Amino acid sequence: MGDRKVQWHPGFVAALLLEGGEEMSGALLELMEPVIQREVDKEREQWISQGIRGTVSILRNMKIDDHEIKSGIMEQYHLSEKAAEEYLRS
Repeated sequence: MGDRKVQWHPGFVAALLLEGGEEMSGALLELMEPVIQREVDKEREQWISQGIRGTVSILRNMKIDDHEIKSGIMEQYHLSEKAAEEYLRS
């Protein structure tokens, strides 16, 4: 059958929750919880990444040396050296 990814439209899920009654809503929520959690985690990671890139940009505008920036973001955001270097390249 293959690995097909199911994409649920939020409006469809909301309609099922509203029209399906309490029992249906509970069952659907239980099934959807891993999908919802993945989306929340992905969104959180995007916001954190955007914040780190913004931090790098601000510090560079303040003429802070990249070595100091790398050290700072590694400490503040608990990044590996490789991850910090990727932010400096982006």
